[in-house]
Amino acid sequence: MITLRVYFTKFATVKNIILFFVLSLLMNLLFARFFGDLVYGIPDTKLHYTAEDFYALMEKYSQEEISTYIRGMLLLDFIYPVFYSLFLALFIFRLSHKTLLSLLPFGILILDYFENLSVLSLILLMPSRFNTLATFAGCFTLSKWLLAGLCLIIVFVLIVRYFKYGRNELTGK
Repeated sequence: MITLRVYFTKFATVKNIILFFVLSLLMNLLFARFFGDLVYGIPDTKLHYTAEDFYALMEKYSQEEISTYIRGMLLLDFIYPVFYSLFLALFIFRLSHKTLLSLLPFGILILDYFENLSVLSLILLMPSRFNTLATFAGCFTLSKWLLAGLCLIIVFVLIVRYFKYGRNELTGK
């Protein structure tokens, strides 16, 4: 049985980190292209929203725009979290060799999926309103962004420590 540490050691190569970074950037470009016509934005990109905020936003869109949002979510927003989570996890491991720390980005992936499933359900169930689910969706979004911010802070600290102390100090080697 392969352990997580062995997996991270095997796959946290510079090549893989660059690959997932580039794939994440490409997905951002596709997001901009796909969702660029949605003038009012999408819930995923907001820091937080209430049930009222969510439904007010959805009411601004035509049925065609909502269909575009659903297609974009299904085509892009269930793949993108895999790319950025793998990038962050492998990069954190490469800099720290700490397995548990490297698992944090997968928390973002899980929260992003809960957010996506909640939002997709809410849209498909419209015009009925499910305020509790919409509130949870907003909480998933906020939690996702807070954890993403924490991961970026960790990456920043690890990069600073890397340049200050060198790799041997970080990894104990």
